[in-house]
Amino acid sequence: MAILNRLPTKDRLKTWGMEVDDKCCLCQREDETREHLFIGCDYSKEIWQKILWMCRIYRGVKNWSEELRWAVSKLKGKALIAIILRLAWNASIYQIWKEWNSKMFQHKEEKTTQVLEHIKDAVRLRLQGLSRIAADPAAIRDAYIYGCKKQLNCCIVAEFC
Repeated sequence: MAILNRLPTKDRLKTWGMEVDDKCCLCQREDETREHLFIGCDYSKEIWQKILWMCRIYRGVKNWSEELRWAVSKLKGKALIAIILRLAWNASIYQIWKEWNSKMFQHKEEKTTQVLEHIKDAVRLRLQGLSRIAADPAAIRDAYIYGCKKQLNCCIVAEFC
């Protein structure tokens, strides 16, 4: 839904004729669009940046189109790091949208550290369900940040499990 720009962000709600405050409900700084909500918002940007660092990817967060192009090129294949990145990407989008809903409708907000823990938990739980993972030593090292300690086909994936 996020990739297809089908989520009801405030800019879309306005195009449907609804009267809503334009400002992003997570940061209250800029008009809320998909681009801003998932990439441009300081709240979301902090989450993405920490996810990238956890995966040993040291680069800045760019715009939505660039991030999508990067994801399409880097998140394919069966290597452990590609699997972890795909899981983290999906969990991040889900958790940011969940946080948006919580703030918008329940007026509750979690700190980015809590949201990151939810993302790590989602990745960890999914990794625990995998029976086979194609991994190299560098990918296993990179996986340690997510808490996996369960043995998966002779590979120890530490931070997630």
